Amino acid sequence: MMNVIKIGNVYKATRITGPQHHFLGLVLSETAVPPVMIEPLSIDERETKGESVDEQPLIDAVQRGVTAANEVFGTQFHIERRQYVTTDTPDPTVYETLAKQIVERASMDVHPKAHVKPSS
Repeated sequence: MMNVIKIGNVYKATRITGPQHHFLGLVLSETAVPPVMIEPLSIDERETKGESVDEQPLIDAVQRGVTAANEVFGTQFHIERRQYVTTDTPDPTVYETLAKQIVERASMDVHPKAHVKPSS
Protein backbone atom coordinates (compact mmCIF):
# COMPACT_ATOMS: atom_id res chain seq x y z
CA MET A 1 0.00 0.00 0.00
CA MET A 2 1.30 3.46 -0.94
CA ASN A 3 0.30 6.66 0.84
CA VAL A 4 1.27 10.30 0.25
CA ILE A 5 0.58 13.05 2.77
CA LYS A 6 1.83 16.57 3.32
CA ILE A 7 2.91 17.78 6.74
CA GLY A 8 4.06 21.39 6.76
CA ASN A 9 6.12 21.74 3.60
CA VAL A 10 7.23 18.09 3.48
CA TYR A 11 5.50 15.58 1.22
CA LYS A 12 5.83 12.14 2.79
CA ALA A 13 5.31 8.92 0.88
CA THR A 14 5.26 5.48 2.42
CA ARG A 15 5.00 2.01 0.98
CA ILE A 16 4.67 -1.01 3.24
CA THR A 17 4.28 -4.48 1.78
CA GLY A 18 4.75 -7.14 4.40
CA PRO A 19 8.37 -7.19 5.51
CA GLN A 20 9.43 -4.46 3.06
CA HIS A 21 9.01 -0.81 4.00
CA HIS A 22 9.93 2.46 2.31
CA PHE A 23 9.67 6.10 3.34
CA LEU A 24 10.54 9.16 1.30
CA GLY A 25 10.07 12.74 2.36
CA LEU A 26 10.57 15.57 -0.13
CA VAL A 27 10.45 19.33 0.10
CA LEU A 28 9.88 20.61 -3.42
CA SER A 29 10.46 24.02 -4.93
CA GLU A 30 9.46 25.46 -8.28
CA THR A 31 12.89 27.10 -8.49
CA ALA A 32 16.26 25.37 -8.35
CA VAL A 33 17.71 25.37 -4.84
CA PRO A 34 21.21 23.94 -4.81
CA PRO A 35 22.55 22.25 -2.80
CA VAL A 36 19.87 19.71 -1.99
CA MET A 37 19.68 18.81 1.70
CA ILE A 38 19.78 15.09 2.44
CA GLU A 39 18.31 14.05 5.76
CA PRO A 40 18.83 10.39 6.72
CA LEU A 41 16.34 9.42 9.44
CA SER A 42 16.52 6.71 12.07
CA ILE A 43 13.43 5.15 13.55
CA ASP A 44 15.13 3.68 16.59
CA GLU A 45 18.62 4.42 17.87
CA ARG A 46 18.90 0.82 19.05
CA GLU A 47 18.41 -0.58 15.55
CA THR A 48 20.86 -3.26 14.63
CA LYS A 49 22.97 -2.67 11.58
CA GLY A 50 21.67 -4.82 8.81
CA GLU A 51 21.21 -4.05 5.16
CA SER A 52 20.80 -0.30 4.76
CA VAL A 53 19.91 2.06 1.96
CA ASP A 54 22.83 3.07 -0.26
CA GLU A 55 22.40 6.84 -0.54
CA GLN A 56 23.64 7.47 -4.11
CA PRO A 57 21.30 5.01 -5.88
CA LEU A 58 18.44 6.43 -3.79
CA ILE A 59 19.37 10.00 -4.79
CA ASP A 60 19.56 9.01 -8.47
CA ALA A 61 16.25 7.13 -8.34
CA VAL A 62 14.42 10.00 -6.64
CA GLN A 63 15.76 12.47 -9.22
CA ARG A 64 14.63 10.18 -12.07
CA GLY A 65 11.18 9.97 -10.52
CA VAL A 66 10.85 13.73 -10.10
CA THR A 67 12.09 14.38 -13.64
CA ALA A 68 9.72 11.82 -15.17
CA ALA A 69 6.74 13.11 -13.17
CA ASN A 70 7.53 16.71 -14.10
CA GLU A 71 7.28 15.68 -17.76
CA VAL A 72 3.96 13.92 -17.21
CA PHE A 73 2.34 16.67 -15.13
CA GLY A 74 3.89 19.67 -16.87
CA THR A 75 5.54 20.84 -13.65
CA GLN A 76 9.03 22.06 -12.89
CA PHE A 77 9.60 20.87 -9.34
CA HIS A 78 13.10 20.74 -7.93
CA ILE A 79 14.13 18.86 -4.82
CA GLU A 80 15.02 21.12 -1.93
CA ARG A 81 15.32 18.41 0.75
CA ARG A 82 15.19 14.59 0.82
CA GLN A 83 14.35 12.44 3.81
CA TYR A 84 14.70 8.69 3.98
CA VAL A 85 14.99 6.02 6.65
CA THR A 86 18.44 4.47 6.63
CA THR A 87 17.17 0.98 7.48
CA ASP A 88 14.39 0.83 4.87
CA THR A 89 14.41 -1.94 2.31
CA PRO A 90 17.05 -0.91 -0.25
CA ASP A 91 15.19 -0.83 -3.59
CA PRO A 92 15.85 2.25 -5.77
CA THR A 93 12.94 1.50 -8.13
CA VAL A 94 10.49 1.94 -5.26
CA TYR A 95 11.99 5.34 -4.40
CA GLU A 96 11.56 6.40 -8.02
CA THR A 97 7.86 5.48 -7.80
CA LEU A 98 7.46 7.26 -4.46
CA ALA A 99 9.03 10.41 -5.96
CA LYS A 100 6.59 10.28 -8.89
CA GLN A 101 3.66 9.96 -6.48
CA ILE A 102 4.90 12.93 -4.46
CA VAL A 103 5.20 15.11 -7.58
CA GLU A 104 1.70 14.07 -8.65
CA ARG A 105 0.33 15.12 -5.25
CA ALA A 106 2.33 18.38 -5.28
CA SER A 107 1.06 19.09 -8.79
CA MET A 108 -2.52 18.71 -7.57
CA ASP A 109 -1.80 21.08 -4.69
CA VAL A 110 -0.18 23.75 -6.88
CA HIS A 111 -2.35 23.39 -10.00
CA PRO A 112 -5.65 21.83 -8.85
CA LYS A 113 -7.63 22.85 -11.95
CA ALA A 114 -5.26 20.88 -14.19
CA HIS A 115 -6.39 17.68 -12.44
CA VAL A 116 -10.14 18.24 -12.64
CA LYS A 117 -11.81 15.78 -14.97
CA PRO A 118 -14.47 17.33 -17.22
CA SER A 119 -18.02 16.19 -16.44
CA SER A 120 -19.88 14.22 -19.06
